Amino acid sequence: MIQMDLDEREHMLKTSVWCRYRWHDDYIAWNPGLFDNLTSVRLSSQKVWIPDIMLYNTADTQQLERDALIILYHNGSILWIPHRMYLSSCAIDISNFPFDSQECTMTFGSWAYHGNEIDLHFMETMDQMDTTELERNSTEWDIIGKSEQRKIQYYDCCPQPYVTLIFTLTLKRKLVFSSFILTLPCIFLACMTLVVFWLPPERPDRTSLAMSLFSSFLLLLLILVEAAPPTASSVPTLGVYYCFNMVLIMLSIFLSTVVINISRRGDAMEPVPTWLKTVSIKGLARIFCSKIEARTKSITSNSFTSPLRKKAKNCKKSNERMRAFRITHIEEDHDEIELEDFPKSPTNKIQMLHCLDSHFLMVKKHLREIEGAVDALNCTMKEKQTSKEIRQLKLEWQIVAMTLDRFFFIFFFIAIVSSLITLFPRPF
Repeated sequence: MIQMDLDEREHMLKTSVWCRYRWHDDYIAWNPGLFDNLTSVRLSSQKVWIPDIMLYNTADTQQLERDALIILYHNGSILWIPHRMYLSSCAIDISNFPFDSQECTMTFGSWAYHGNEIDLHFMETMDQMDTTELERNSTEWDIIGKSEQRKIQYYDCCPQPYVTLIFTLTLKRKLVFSSFILTLPCIFLACMTLVVFWLPPERPDRTSLAMSLFSSFLLLLLILVEAAPPTASSVPTLGVYYCFNMVLIMLSIFLSTVVINISRRGDAMEPVPTWLKTVSIKGLARIFCSKIEARTKSITSNSFTSPLRKKAKNCKKSNERMRAFRITHIEEDHDEIELEDFPKSPTNKIQMLHCLDSHFLMVKKHLREIEGAVDALNCTMKEKQTSKEIRQLKLEWQIVAMTLDRFFFIFFFIAIVSSLITLFPRPF
């Protein structure tokens, strides 16, 4: 065999071979002593009978061959070595593409003569197909196995046996540049899917990264469709691996959106549900050996029965009164009332009562202002406590989101490793 080319799209094996035929013809023999010791003669193949050995599983009815002379020996032995181009059909299995191996057969036999007339055998000196010249030429395929078989078959139409010679070639695709283009990038992109859950929920580019990975896998899938031969018998496992990763990326986009919404749920000042807190903080956090549970304090749901925004609004007016409150210092010479300075006449007593009444009104006014200041101070303390609870509430929602991120990270890590083990094509 000189050259070989496997057309995967047409399912044809094209080979360029030197065929070696040897047979015995009793009608062509002579005595060398009568012809000046002439032991061999070379003639054209058109002047001598030749066996009609044909390729049974041919993909082209026209066989190209170069005319070669026949060597006739004086004992009736004939040797013919023509050069021929064969197009044989070959079943293609691309399930392990681009690390696939193909097995092609070439079946030869006589078309018009049965086994009793032409008994085909392998040559004693050529019991195997010679591929030495082919191995020197660089092709896309390596021959990893070859075998020959002589088969005798009987048909319903004829009682005579028919002999065929079957040559089998096992081909292995070489690791060419296109194989690395289809395999290495998809592994890197699959690993980058984990980065989606490694980024904090506050980053808005989480979903953008996942969408970019989805587009990259879609591009690789289109390249695979162009590179792999179309066949209805098998589907490349690499394509199944691409589709599986695209499903994972779509799932990561959905889950990432859920995590982002959970992390921002604290802005609505709603408490974390008990079941979610039990599953995420008290359950998953302990499984992952995380210390985030110690960072939170248990907040009962009763403390959030009244909306926190209403509390802040009620405290606003008290704060304004606190800022407007000014206690006027009452000087001793105006505030102290010395009864002995007032005359004891009835008229002076009436004036003294009026004066005391005005002082009592002033003291009452100051007491009301002091009471408002105390209310404003209490409201300020409550507002600080409320803001602390709000921060604690937001922290709990963020911890729930971070715990879910870790859970999804481990889930996707297991899924990616499992797909590499089960779906990724084996190079060996």
